[in-house]
Amino acid sequence: MRIHNVFYVGLLSKVKRDNKHAFKNRPPPVTVDGEEEYEVEGITNAEERNGKWFFRVKWKGYGSKENTWEP
Repeated sequence: MRIHNVFYVGLLSKVKRDNKHAFKNRPPPVTVDGEEEYEVEGITNAEERNGKWFFRVKWKGYGSKENTWEP
């Protein structure tokens, strides 16, 4: 199967600014040993994938849409 990295520009639309969902007052990352670190508020889920555990992390100061899966 061949995949081309092109798309139909007619599907594009202008960005709609929504201040209701804008992220304000996010805490900046803390730099430890030259690497940025963020504070965890909690673990919301966990699952095993191919013998390795992944955790759904809720980051402090960020919305639920910002949750990420971390090994």
